[in-house]
Amino acid sequence: MEFQLTSNGCQSVYLTDGITTKQDPVPADDGAKILAFLKETAGVDPKDVRRLQKGTFNVSGDSGNSHIDLTASGSSNTHVVRLDFDRSQRVLRTWESLGMLDKQRELLDQLKQEDRRHGIVLIGGDTQSGITTTGYAIISQHDSYLSNIVTLEYEALASLEGITHHSVSENDGDYSEQLQTLIRRDPEVILATDLVEASAAKIAVKPGKDGPLIIITMPSSSTSDLISKWAGF
Repeated sequence: MEFQLTSNGCQSVYLTDGITTKQDPVPADDGAKILAFLKETAGVDPKDVRRLQKGTFNVSGDSGNSHIDLTASGSSNTHVVRLDFDRSQRVLRTWESLGMLDKQRELLDQLKQEDRRHGIVLIGGDTQSGITTTGYAIISQHDSYLSNIVTLEYEALASLEGITHHSVSENDGDYSEQLQTLIRRDPEVILATDLVEASAAKIAVKPGKDGPLIIITMPSSSTSDLISKWAGF
């Protein structure tokens, strides 16, 4: 759920499986009080409407318990607060439940063979379309106890058993430098999420058929858009 507060009012939007549903806006003063309450509940500063802040809280009721991750940020004219409900559970889906065609699963299953576990797999989609969930499901098909599997993510949304998650850190260089560091450690499988830099793409393809299997997620609106962006690197 996302709240956008401006001087004209507070607009709330539900996002479910990438589909947005807008709610009726409320007056700006009421919206400011709602966002301040949510931020204080999550343990962040309700008065700071510009800096990126993250917090958590839990809710319980007749329908059960939920863990909520709150992210708040702002600009000169908009204050945005986002609530993610049970995020770590939502991004973990079984291989069979993703909705892939049999042929798609067959092609990806072949990459589990040691002699074919090389090259690039591109996953594209809009925000909240499930590209991270898809990436997690694919790498989970590889035996994490017999193979060295790692991820490079701006934020690890869940913890996968036997898989080492690496978060992009400003202290360790840019995205491309950190991807290069992971490749040098000789993993068999890498999941690199939200890749948007040409330098990182060039590093990913450099090992070629002798390198690891690198699964890359990229923001894109269609298959043609994904291929166009990749070719443009």
